[in-house]
Amino acid sequence: MKYFVRRGKQEFGPYSIEDIRRYLGTGNIAPTDMAREENCSAWVPLYTVAAAPAEPAIQPTAGYAGITTANAPDLHWAIVLVLSSILSFLFTFPWAIVQAQWARRVDASCKAMQLYWIGMPLFLLGALVTIFSPGVKQQEGTLVLLFPLMIFAASILFIMPRFEVKSAIEQAYSDLGAPYKLSGVMTFFFTEIYLQYHLSAISKIQHAVRMVSPVATT
Repeated sequence: MKYFVRRGKQEFGPYSIEDIRRYLGTGNIAPTDMAREENCSAWVPLYTVAAAPAEPAIQPTAGYAGITTANAPDLHWAIVLVLSSILSFLFTFPWAIVQAQWARRVDASCKAMQLYWIGMPLFLLGALVTIFSPGVKQQEGTLVLLFPLMIFAASILFIMPRFEVKSAIEQAYSDLGAPYKLSGVMTFFFTEIYLQYHLSAISKIQHAVRMVSPVATT
């Protein structure tokens, strides 16, 4: 069976399911693109095609691959954008923790949570002392640079977990039979919003797979 793929007004194909999974893996197409069977006019999200358990290339064992690990947090990226704009750090940091917790459940080696919990005390201490202790700024020697350096180090520690979550999302895509590589540039600049866009897509893939192959979830 072959499929056509549509992105916007452009239509490509037909492709075999193996071709679709390969193009997903290289980033040529996205799980959120649309697809239809060669002899069918109905368009469906591409992830429902790529993750179809009827395909022999995917062999379910004790439940469908990836489904039993963790339910992706399904909050629309636009809501994340609005709340981030209104509440700033009061929302973005707690939501980053939610994403990191999910990543940890997908990949036990994910260190996003540890990096956040190391970075937060460094950032708060450096910021508080720099703001409320002007006398420190007037001292000579390396101490005057210590607290700004702590803030800089914390900023680096806040960037690193984003890429840990990115790796977990890519693993989840692969586990679900729809391998896809996320953009490092988008991850860096759009962070929780970009990651949430893909987490929502993963949640939809999980739902689509459960509709045809129900399994217990955690």
